Amino acid sequence: MMAGVLWLMTRSPAALAFAALGPLGAVVSLLEGRHGGGRERRVALAERTGELALLRGGIAAAHDEERRALRLRAPGAAAALAAADGPALWKGGPEAVLSLGVGAIASGVRVEGDARGGEELELQRAAARLDDAPVLFDPRQGVAVCGSEVLARAYVRGLLVQLYARLPPGQLGAPQLIDPPGHARGEWDWVGRMPHAAGQAEGEPPRCGVFPEPRQVPPGFRAVVSLSSPVAATVELYAVAPAPLTPGGAAYPAATAPTETTVAPELVSRREAEAFAATLSHRAAALGLGATMRSLPAELAFGDLPAAGGPRLVASIGRTRQGVAQLDLVADGPHAIVAGVTGSGKSELLVSWVAGMVSGRSTSEVVVLLVDFKGGTAFRPLAVLPHVTGVITDLEHGEAARALSSLSAELRRREAELARLGVRDVAEAGAALPRLVIVVDEFAAMIDAFPDFGPLFTDIAARGRALGIHLVLATQRPAGVMRDALVANCPLRLSLRVQSAADSRWVVGTDAAARLSAATPGRCVLAVDGVITEVQVARTSAADLAALAAAAAVEPAPRRPWLDPLPAVLTRAALPAEAGPQAVGVADLPEQQRRALLHFSAEQAPLLVLGAARSGKSSVLRLLAAASGLEALVVGPDREQAWDAVEAAAERCDDTDPRAPGLFLAVDDADAVCARFGEEYAAAWCERLVRVLRDGPGARVYAVVAAQRLNGPLRGDDRVDAGPGAVAQHADQALAPRGRVFLPESRA
Repeated sequence: MMAGVLWLMTRSPAALAFAALGPLGAVVSLLEGRHGGGRERRVALAERTGELALLRGGIAAAHDEERRALRLRAPGAAAALAAADGPALWKGGPEAVLSLGVGAIASGVRVEGDARGGEELELQRAAARLDDAPVLFDPRQGVAVCGSEVLARAYVRGLLVQLYARLPPGQLGAPQLIDPPGHARGEWDWVGRMPHAAGQAEGEPPRCGVFPEPRQVPPGFRAVVSLSSPVAATVELYAVAPAPLTPGGAAYPAATAPTETTVAPELVSRREAEAFAATLSHRAAALGLGATMRSLPAELAFGDLPAAGGPRLVASIGRTRQGVAQLDLVADGPHAIVAGVTGSGKSELLVSWVAGMVSGRSTSEVVVLLVDFKGGTAFRPLAVLPHVTGVITDLEHGEAARALSSLSAELRRREAELARLGVRDVAEAGAALPRLVIVVDEFAAMIDAFPDFGPLFTDIAARGRALGIHLVLATQRPAGVMRDALVANCPLRLSLRVQSAADSRWVVGTDAAARLSAATPGRCVLAVDGVITEVQVARTSAADLAALAAAAAVEPAPRRPWLDPLPAVLTRAALPAEAGPQAVGVADLPEQQRRALLHFSAEQAPLLVLGAARSGKSSVLRLLAAASGLEALVVGPDREQAWDAVEAAAERCDDTDPRAPGLFLAVDDADAVCARFGEEYAAAWCERLVRVLRDGPGARVYAVVAAQRLNGPLRGDDRVDAGPGAVAQHADQALAPRGRVFLPESRA
């Protein structure tokens, strides 16, 4: 239309050419748009495909971790048969659960957000479903197995094998077995031959029933497993089973409707079950479970001991003539004293005791802090346990005050946490506050080196029961080292071989520990409430500790009441990504049980950095100059350069224009510069430097001065009259509040 108007006005044929350019341009723009849009769509599609693939990988990894955690809780029948000869036997604890088989269950993994397409919706559904996972069940609620007798009994054998492999004698007795009339003679005789049959079980025995059809299941069974051949199983889990099941299904209320899932069951033959019972009986006889031994074994493995479990701190540590030796630091303590000379097995006792306390318990129940004044070798194997929050070895004198601050801060933190929860002691706090066990080897050596620890440990002993802090104090010579107030709160006593009858009587009230033979390390005398018992302590191997660590690997890392000292080398790459360019180091705050990033801005100047030769002063100045973000003048001991730089900075102090660019002046080895100037020039140079320190911030001129010592004009003493403007009087030593200098990449 525009081309037509132009032609009417000009009568020029060239004007008509514009009529063709319009459609041509539109076509070109359309083609370019389609080409560019296709490229953008391909890029977006590739990005989306990559993101979805990454999401699938994350979901798969999370599902694998879930399966691993479930298998640790209930390894299954095959693993139970293998455990009969291994260290995992009887390590389930009283809350042991069974695996009904492997199937699909609800997953704890969730993909948030609105699904924009079918593929994303499929990912959300896949994340919420966990395939090939153990289906867990509490055996105390009853299991009814329906199907052919051969399959049903094989399945029940698998459940019982799991149960008896997880729980030791004394925690589990004979099960309540329900079998229809006419079952094969001796079908369940192998159960009566297991060592559990002679012991008293804690709580109700598990209920297992074998029935041809679901309609014959009596009330009281929460799980009903229907087997068919070829072997498949459907599990129905009920919240309540008030009436027998019927083929058509009972009329359950909505809240108690059954949930069905299909699992792959594990079947165990009668021959395998009988061999399993024989192996367990042999293991129990070796430990003397259910029988009285005439003499104690000379050696004992920790892997042969059943896990103690329980809500407190019961730990299996060895063998008495009556059975397994178990210590409860909560009920029998709250604190303990362990005595023994070198070579008596004191370190092995402490390692086995710690292993027994953490066995079957999470880091939300118990954590351990180890203090070893023999160089750290005794407790080194325990470092693999996630419950161990720190291993403190021989402290340097500079770290003693830090250790006191950290432990005192833990007392204050626990008091505040109990007040916040509104409870009186840690037993009422639940998982919010785990019990902390502090184990000290060579307590006497620690007190000799650091007497200030005595009042702290006495305070912990007095307040520890309510706060959930327990002490295990080991020493070679207890008499005369521990205060009476500390000893009064340590009723649990163990003494390995000691040198004199007096030491033995001081610890356990009898001279029996002095008569122990040096040929049997690990033999000790236990005193609880005046009852004296001889114990052979089990030896814990690296494999035992690795198994405990693997079982607890999925638990959250515990909060550490003790932080390691600052590293000897700190690089900028080691700082968090969010630290920013103004981060110059890490501050140690033991009284708050934390570390903090140390930041620097030019407005913090003037500053004074003091340190000996090669302590890192020059590195500090370069680091602060880089963090200031301003034009920087960094001068060393060269007197001409130092004079010119300070003179230039002093002249900049006259410029009060707020728009003027800032200047950062860093003077290194200021005391050496003064020495090179001589007294007259040194005084003049210091006067200019003092002016920069005093008036510079108003003109956006900031200075940091480094020196080995404050002398002469730097200090403003009587020999050189520097007046009130002495350098040391105008520079804040803010970088080293504890005498520790924070250094850059090459130093700590």
